[in-house]
Parts: sequence; structure tokens; C-alpha cells
Amino acid sequence: MAFAIIEPSGCGIVKDVAKLRVDCFLNEDDPHFDKCYVYVPVIPPEGYQGKVDKEGNPKNQADYDAWIESLPHIWQNNPFHSHKIWLPDAGASDNYINEQIERTLNYFYQFHQQSWDTGVPFIENWKKVPKVKGSIRDVFVKGDPKDHVFNEQKVADVLSRVQEFQISGRVPPTDLNIGEKGTIDVGIIPFNGNSYANLLPTTYVGAVNPANADGTIDTVQIWMYLVSSPIDVWIGAFSADGAPGASRTLTCRDSESIGDIPSGEQSPYTGLSIDIVTNDYFGTHCKSGSLARLERNTAGGSGNWYYTGDYIDASDSQAFGWSDNYELSLYGTGTESGGGGTLYGQSTIACVGDMTILGRKDARGEALMATSCEMTAVGRKQTLGAVVMATAATLTAVGRKALRGTSTIACTAGLTAVGKKVLRGTATIACAAEMTAIGNIISALNTYYGAAVALHGRSLITNLHNRSLSVKTRSKP
Repeated sequence: MAFAIIEPSGCGIVKDVAKLRVDCFLNEDDPHFDKCYVYVPVIPPEGYQGKVDKEGNPKNQADYDAWIESLPHIWQNNPFHSHKIWLPDAGASDNYINEQIERTLNYFYQFHQQSWDTGVPFIENWKKVPKVKGSIRDVFVKGDPKDHVFNEQKVADVLSRVQEFQISGRVPPTDLNIGEKGTIDVGIIPFNGNSYANLLPTTYVGAVNPANADGTIDTVQIWMYLVSSPIDVWIGAFSADGAPGASRTLTCRDSESIGDIPSGEQSPYTGLSIDIVTNDYFGTHCKSGSLARLERNTAGGSGNWYYTGDYIDASDSQAFGWSDNYELSLYGTGTESGGGGTLYGQSTIACVGDMTILGRKDARGEALMATSCEMTAVGRKQTLGAVVMATAATLTAVGRKALRGTSTIACTAGLTAVGKKVLRGTATIACAAEMTAIGNIISALNTYYGAAVALHGRSLITNLHNRSLSVKTRSKP
């Protein structure tokens, strides 16, 4: 019977939220057990003692191969899936954690069994699973920095009793919610290469298939050739100051640890949160251990960048060397931030530059969107609950904009709404400069402004206040 455990190496705090890595295993009585049962060498703590190059690769490959063959080998049961669950800020009971582990095991057990039975790779179907509220792909609960210490204590408590959280189960038939359309992706589907990249001590970034959209990578698939556990593997998104083909300065945008990975590991890692931008590249590095080798091809690829050292923390920037034709066995997929984003519960979005929202954006619950520059919403923007949108510059909404509940919109420069704008409940709009609304404006609200107000189209507004200038209303009251 399949079972799941908490893997301590992948647990910790990410973006002020507590996370637990859950590893799912097949038992010998499960179908496709052979997919995860591998024969691997036992690497001694001191690792390979022969001569290596600047990237940590052996200079004498024949000597290295002979060393590997001389080592004792064992059969090892690798996880078929690893998933990170996120704990609510308010705390999580043992029952809640066990329920999430059981849910993870049951869902991914069925998903992988279907993938193996049909011959369709897991990642191809997983890319089509939408991020829907309450689904296993929508597990992130936005953290609050003041809870950082509490969350650290919660993780430490769980890890001190990790043996209490092992779950066994067998899934009943359920809907896997596989859609028709894929989402954002970066890198290349993992493969068994003709060489390897040594992630100790080198940081590698692949040039193949840069990100096709802005968004969040929540799933990583990586194929490790050989490791000496325990190790700490990190995955990151990188921007480059030029096109592939030469040494470039690379800057890490965001990264996350996935923890220890066994030799021969190919299982996906889900439940991650790595920010990525269109044309970013995907990279990896191992921060601890004695041996961590990633599958890699040395011919026919798009090339990869490398730097000897740890440069995979957010904002790390360094001139990386270039290896032509190489390709890393590393892939990521996730959800786009533009075409369909949804915020549930208590949410905060903040930036120091322009903020642009394209397509449909729904915020439900208590949401705060703030920027020190321009904020633009294009398409449908709907917020339900207590919503605050604030900007130090121009705030523009184009298309349908609906605010329901207790809402506040504030800016120190121009405020413009074009299209359909519906405000219901208790709403306050404040602007220190000109405010313009064009289209259908229906509201029961208080409006405060420091300059001219222009309303075009059908308007129904109560309690209109002008603190400095006379009202310039061009619509019927």
C-alpha cells in the first residue's frame, strides 16, 4: 500500500509561510513499483578523491567510472512524488496536517498511476491542471511577516514529531481536473544524459526554453544522476543581460529549496512558489553535501551558463561562464500571473514600479494592492470583500471593474476608469488630482478628491464631497 511521510530537508519558511515537504512512495504491492525502485551506489562521505576541473567534474572519466563500479550498491525506493503543503498562519492542528498529507498521497497516487497506464508523462497532464480555489494546486496561503517566528516554531514542532505523520492509503477514483490547455513553462523535460553537471560547487543555468510568460513556478522536475545524501538542492529563475551564446551577467529573481534528492530521482516536486518573468531562465545549485550530479547532455543542446559558487539566492548577480551545446535535465511549470489570477483570503500585492494586470483578476476576501508608481488594470477586474487599491501615481482601469463590499481606492495623481465600473456597499474613492470615470458607474459611496471630478455616462453617486474645488460633473445625478 502506498504511503507518505514528511521529508525534513524540504521543510521550512518560504515568503513568511510555513511549508512541509511530503514525499509519496509506492510499496512493492503497488502497480508500477519498478518505476521507483532503483539500484544505486553508496557514496562515501569523502566522495571522489581524484582530480576534478573548475566545475568539479573528474578530469579522468575512466578513473571515475571505475571508482563508481567499485562502490557497494543497494536497491533504493525513491519517492514517486514530492509535494509541499502550506500551513495556515493561524496555526494547523495535527489532524489538519494529516488530512493534507492524505489528500496529497491519494491525489498524486492516482495521477501517476494514470500517467503510467496511459504512457502520457505526468508533467504533460499536470501542466493542464488549472489553479482553482480549494484544489491541490491552489494551496498557498499568503503569509504575514509578523507570523514568521510563530511559523518557524510550528515547523520545528512538527519536525520534532515527524514520525507521527506517516500516512498510508489507496485512492478511490476521483476527478483529476486535467484541462485542455497548458500553462507557463521553462527548461526541458528531464532526460538521461551522456554526462552530468556537478551542482557542488557550481551554479548552473540552462538556456533552453526560457519562460513563456510572467507567473509563478509551482512544479519542478529534475533528474539527478548521482548524489551523496543528504543534500540541499535549490531551484531558481534568472534574468540575463544578453542572449545565450556567450558569458553573461545573470541575476537570480527568485529561488526555493526542494531539499534532499536521492540518486536516480525523477519525481516531480509540486507546491513550490518561484516568481518568474517572461524570458527568464531556469537554474539550480546544491548548497550542502559532498556529491550532487545532475543529468546533462554535452552535444546538440542550447547551452548553459555556469559559475563556481553559490549564486542562487534572490538578487544574487554575477558574470557566468558559457558552455555551448550543453543542456541541463531540469524543467519547471506553473501558472501565469496575467491571463487569470485569483486572490482568496487575505492578500497583499505591492511593487515599487508600475503594476499592470491583464485579463481577469479576481480578489476575494481582504485584499491590498499597492504601488509607488502607475497601476493599470486591463480587462476584467473584480474584487469582493474588503479591498484597498493605492498608488502614488496614476490609477487606470480599462474594461470591467467591479468592487463589492468595503472598498477604498486612493491615489495622489490621476484616477481614470474606462468601461463598466460597479461599486456596491461601502466604498471610498480618494484622489489628490483629477478623477475621471467613463462608462457605467453605479455606486453607493463617499467620494473625496482634491481636484476636478468628471463623470461620463450613466452615474448614480451618493454623498459626493469636494474638499477643494467645485464639482465638474457631466453626467446626470
